[in-house]
Amino acid sequence: EVLKAKKIKSLIARLGQEHKMALFSKNPLLVEGQSDVIMCNALAIKNQLYLEATGCQFLPVVGKDQIPVVYKLMRLLGKEPVILADADAIIDSTDFLNNLFISHPDTDAISVDLIGDKAFSLVQKIHADFIKLVESSWDDVSAKAKLHPYWINGHRENEEKAKKRAVFSTLFNLTEAELLSLPNSHNWKTIKKRYGVLFSLLEKLGFFILKKGAVESYYSLENQNINSDKVEVAMKEMDRINSEEISIINNQYSDLLDFLKFASKSQQINARAALRPTLLAALAPCMD
Repeated sequence: EVLKAKKIKSLIARLGQEHKMALFSKNPLLVEGQSDVIMCNALAIKNQLYLEATGCQFLPVVGKDQIPVVYKLMRLLGKEPVILADADAIIDSTDFLNNLFISHPDTDAISVDLIGDKAFSLVQKIHADFIKLVESSWDDVSAKAKLHPYWINGHRENEEKAKKRAVFSTLFNLTEAELLSLPNSHNWKTIKKRYGVLFSLLEKLGFFILKKGAVESYYSLENQNINSDKVEVAMKEMDRINSEEISIINNQYSDLLDFLKFASKSQQINARAALRPTLLAALAPCMD
């Protein structure tokens, strides 16, 4: 009956080669675009995280609204998908997270154990309080928020949506000292801390959020300012990742790295340990 649902039928009709490859993986990694895949692969290689060896397969899902649909289908097929989504997925409305919560069987158990409340209730309360704070205290952060791509690229189309997105990602770009220097700093610090609790819950469920915005918001400044094809800019940033000190890269891309470590279960391939039993089995009779 589930396969007869309109959104699922629509998805199945559009299945491409990447979707089909994901059907043979244990952990499909759902991301929003090709740039995310390029960055994640570069970071995985840099940190020697062997994603394919642990049953992972990247699956770019065009349009964040489609992620919950793909996630549901993969869960029904017995997969354990992991999600990496832009910040706007949870800021525009609560629908994105609520749809994911419905599809994960352990949502309520993990949520109650971690925070003593159900996930739906937590999301609704934080989202409502954040919107109120943005509406009442926009001037506190407007100077910094207007420098974020969410505002620069979106305020002419939808100013209210751009405000929410830009303020959220700006909060997670600010240092502790910068946060404390804001007017009404206590309120901003509190809402950021509450979102931190939400992220702890989401990550236990396998949902990871790019807090600074889209993946492009994590690029070096020189690559953030390039206005050309997204994949082309991602390739330039990948070259920088390959040549830069690993500690600098891991600090800059900490949100993506958390996602990759969760997906790979941080498992290191140890050929020596795998060969030892076989070698000892052969050596014993030889020694005799």
